[in-house]
Amino acid sequence: MNQANTDLTLDEVLSDPMIRAIMRADGVTSSEFKTLLFSAASALRHAEPSVGGTKAHALKLLSAPKRRLLSMVHPLAVRSSGTIAA
Repeated sequence: MNQANTDLTLDEVLSDPMIRAIMRADGVTSSEFKTLLFSAASALRHAEPSVGGTKAHALKLLSAPKRRLLSMVHPLAVRSSGTIAA
């Protein structure tokens, strides 16, 4: 892992044994997980800046319900009726 940056790279995430075990338990393939990560990154890149800047936006996301956050990054989690899949 890069010592200057504490975030994992995509390769490190996909090769981490704990993450692989969770993916296997959830039935998620590497390509599905990559798609999810790239979708989330794209959504963040195209998000409108919020009043108060990034910190205010992050605090707002942290206080958001888990299911709403899931629907933001994982469109397959939302059923056609508009409710979130459990």
